[in-house]
Amino acid sequence: MCSPTPAASGSTSSSAPASGRSSAAGSAPSSTAASAANAVWGYDALVGGLANVGAGATNGYLNGHGYSGGQAAFDFGAGAAGALGGRALAKLGGKVWNALQRARTGPKPADPTSAACTPAQALQTAIADGLVKSTAPQNHLNGATAKELGWQAAKAKGHIGIQAPGKITATGPDYSTFNPADESIYIWDAKYSINGTFPSTSDIPATKLQAWMPWLNNVVAGYSGAEQAAVRDALAARPDQGKHYISMGDTFDWKTLQHPRWTPLSRFGVAAQPVVRKLYAAGAGIYLMTNSGFGGTAEDPGVAAVLWAQSRAAALLVYDSVLDADLTDGGTSAPPPVGVVGFEPLTFSAIVTQGKAAGGRPMATADFRFPDGRFVVSRVITPEREYIFASREPGADERPIAIEFGLSAN
Repeated sequence: MCSPTPAASGSTSSSAPASGRSSAAGSAPSSTAASAANAVWGYDALVGGLANVGAGATNGYLNGHGYSGGQAAFDFGAGAAGALGGRALAKLGGKVWNALQRARTGPKPADPTSAACTPAQALQTAIADGLVKSTAPQNHLNGATAKELGWQAAKAKGHIGIQAPGKITATGPDYSTFNPADESIYIWDAKYSINGTFPSTSDIPATKLQAWMPWLNNVVAGYSGAEQAAVRDALAARPDQGKHYISMGDTFDWKTLQHPRWTPLSRFGVAAQPVVRKLYAAGAGIYLMTNSGFGGTAEDPGVAAVLWAQSRAAALLVYDSVLDADLTDGGTSAPPPVGVVGFEPLTFSAIVTQGKAAGGRPMATADFRFPDGRFVVSRVITPEREYIFASREPGADERPIAIEFGLSAN
């Protein structure tokens, strides 16, 4: 989980330097943490279709790790943004990112997500801080996730927090930071998308910035940290431009469970990335199980089921019988919302009880790997879905490592 932050006023993420000096997306970062944050931002923007933003952030990432081709990345993005539509860019994004990573001259970079929260951790932090309820509507959960991701990414780039994210229902900016590198205050308004749709420009409209000035004046007046004098000097310059913080769809749109079986992958509204064979990652802990032989095409296969897994290792265990991996490696993803599952707590005994109450007869099975016969996972199968456990005989309070939602045949 990300470190909890004090409650403050807030909304969803863009940034505005109060000194009036812009923060170039392609500028070289001052630390590994900063370039890791740029990597996350760059990848999200590339796969979301904002190649000019994504390549600019990628430029900073590559330069920060001794890569060649950073400026070429930015030039490519600027040209591609004008020549191609967002949908085409979304398909190109992953390939471009992989190619840029292979163009290195320095050592292999660290995992880009290591310097900041994962979306699941960000949401858990927001819930723990009382900024959003776990049972809140999905758009509120998405917004809270974006705010925490942006807050952590800004700090990873060396910004100092002035006003932390606030409740998701609050109006106005989401949070504010001060960047000692350019002596600027940043006002942030976070944007979260599950389908790559973001504001048409990375700049915050001047009218919105002007409307937010009373909020910023109050924030700066109440700030008493070590950079107080520098923060007040920056405020005097007044902001005249800003940059959106954007986060690409790591929170899945659960309404897509209503799609009939073998609906093409592209209809799910996410920039899905291949994991292994016919399994695609579609967000934090969300995977789409496909087969082009029954629907769609080889490039756009049909989806048979949606798999939630607590980690990538858990997904590979369930889908491909990959044993002996740490199922918590790299962090864990929060389970589907209560509104999707329909009950809580999500334990073995509660799952069995709920299955019986719904008029069904839950069936317990186990998977074994061929040809060595090793145990893989156990399952509780109900009419609506399959709950998957790491233990051969789950205890009453054991929670599933994965849930498989089969799409309707209708």
